[in-house]
Amino acid sequence: MLSSPLLHVRGLSKSFRGVQALQNYQIDLAERELIGVIGPNGAGKTTLFNLLTGVVAPSHGRIVFGGRDITHASPEAICRAGIARTFQNIRLFRRLSVLDNVSLGLRMRRQPSLHQIVLRLPGYALYEHRLHQRALELLDLFHLAGYASQQADTLPYGLQRRMDIVQLVISVCHANARHLKSRPTEAPRSHSCHPQFPRVRETATRLV
Repeated sequence: MLSSPLLHVRGLSKSFRGVQALQNYQIDLAERELIGVIGPNGAGKTTLFNLLTGVVAPSHGRIVFGGRDITHASPEAICRAGIARTFQNIRLFRRLSVLDNVSLGLRMRRQPSLHQIVLRLPGYALYEHRLHQRALELLDLFHLAGYASQQADTLPYGLQRRMDIVQLVISVCHANARHLKSRPTEAPRSHSCHPQFPRVRETATRLV
C-alpha cells in the first residue's frame, strides 16, 4: 500500500486585485524527496512559496502537510508543523559575528529558565557551553569555522548565502522540518546538484 504524500497540494490559487498570480497548482511531495520549481519571471514561484509558508492566504485550494490541513495556518504554526524556508534576499544579523548569528538561531530552539539566567546557576553555564559547541559544529560542517569571529556583512556573497542555509538547518532541526528555498543558490552554473543540498540533508539528519 502506498503511503500518503508528506505534502499534498490541490487547486492552489492566488489573485491580487484581479491579477491571477497562481492558478490551480497541485503537487504531491514524498518524504525526503527533493524537487525544484522552475519557471519564467511572473510565473508564480514566489507566490507559491508564500502560500506554502503562510505569508499570504490562498484564494482557493488546499494544503495538507503531514496529514494536517495548514491551508489557513499562520507562518508560525506552519514553521512549528515542520516547513521552513530561506528567502531570495539573505536575512542575517549583518553587524554580528558569524558565530553569534548561528548562536542566536540556536537560542530559539531551547532556552534556560529566567531563574537560571538571573542567578547564573550551573544549568545556565552548561547551556551556554553546549550552545557554543553546537554552533561551532554547524560552522565546521559548512566550512565556516574559520570565519566564526568575522562580522557577517564582511563575508563574500557566497559565504553569506551559506550562512543563510545554516539558519535554515537550525529551523529544520527545531521542528524536524522540511525545507523550502526561494532561489537558495542563485542558479548554480553547472548542471550537477549544488554541493550545499546534500550537506543540508546530512546535517539535518545528524543534528535533529
